[in-house]
Amino acid sequence: MWDITQISVMVGIVTVINALMVFVMRQLLESHRRSVAKQFEALGGTNQSQDDDITQVRKELYEFKAETARNYIHREDAIVYFGRFEQKIDAIWGYLINQKSGGPNGP
Repeated sequence: MWDITQISVMVGIVTVINALMVFVMRQLLESHRRSVAKQFEALGGTNQSQDDDITQVRKELYEFKAETARNYIHREDAIVYFGRFEQKIDAIWGYLINQKSGGPNGP
């Protein structure tokens, strides 16, 4: 059988091996934690730049909406103005034709 010294040496060796395993596992976990922390920092920077891009796009969209509304209003005003202008020209043209042909108020 085994005597007490052999059992003590065996327990000591197992304890040292367990301690080394715990130490190595802690080092690996700490290394992994630092790596993950760096990745999160990098992602945080990426998110900030994306937030800045989104803010810029929103600003440009609001400016586009304002400019589009302004152009649309001017376009509609021009359409209405030229429609009335065409009506007046048609009325003048009709008056001149009626005058030449001896229409209602013609010679």
